[in-house]
Amino acid sequence: MSLFCLGLIMSSHQLRLSAEVWSNVLLKNVLHPVLMFGICLLFAVEGILEREIILLFALPSATITAMFANDARLYQAEAAASILLGTILSIATFSIAIWLTAGMGH
Repeated sequence: MSLFCLGLIMSSHQLRLSAEVWSNVLLKNVLHPVLMFGICLLFAVEGILEREIILLFALPSATITAMFANDARLYQAEAAASILLGTILSIATFSIAIWLTAGMGH
């Protein structure tokens, strides 16, 4: 259902890859997992739990953000574009995160 709603939102707005959209994607797809790695180091979280935490934060933005933006009638096009671009780029960024965390938990 959420993907259907995202499709409706995306079809009603022109998608533009602005600096704001690129910033959103960079923050979500790259900075979030890096920050979680640092937090895991800070709190001595190790093993499979560390890997799962980092990988959860490496996932792209959820479609609910576009639904919230649509409901508030704010930031609609940017939210939809951020989700689309983040999901496409997550093919690479999530694969890298999996590869970098492969040794954790053994």
